[in-house]
Amino acid sequence: MILLLAVGGEQNLLLTLGGHQLCFFVIAMACHGELARTRPGARYLTGFYVALSFGGMVGGLFAGLIAPYAFSWIAEYPILLALAVLCRPPAGDMSPRFARWYWPCWPLSPSR
Repeated sequence: MILLLAVGGEQNLLLTLGGHQLCFFVIAMACHGELARTRPGARYLTGFYVALSFGGMVGGLFAGLIAPYAFSWIAEYPILLALAVLCRPPAGDMSPRFARWYWPCWPLSPSR
C-alpha cells in the first residue's frame, strides 16, 4: 500500500480502492486481534477498557481537530500505515500460524 501511495495509483480506481480497503481490513484485524490476545484478566478489564477508550478519544481528537490544521494534505492514512508496521508484534510473540509471515514482512521490521 505504501508503494501504491508513493507511485500514485489514481489511474486505476478499482486497484486503488481495493488496495486501500484490503490494507485497512488487514490492519484493523491485526490490531483488534492483538488487543483481544493481550487483554488482561477479569480483575483489570475495567481499566483496560478505560485506557482503550481514552486512546480512541485522543486519536479522534487528533484526526478531527489537530490534523486538519497541522497538515496541508491527508496525512493520517500514511501515518497509520507507518505506525501499524512499527507496532506489529515481534516474531517471538506471534502465534505459530502467523510466524510464517515474519520473513516476507522482515524488510519492514523496525527491530532488524
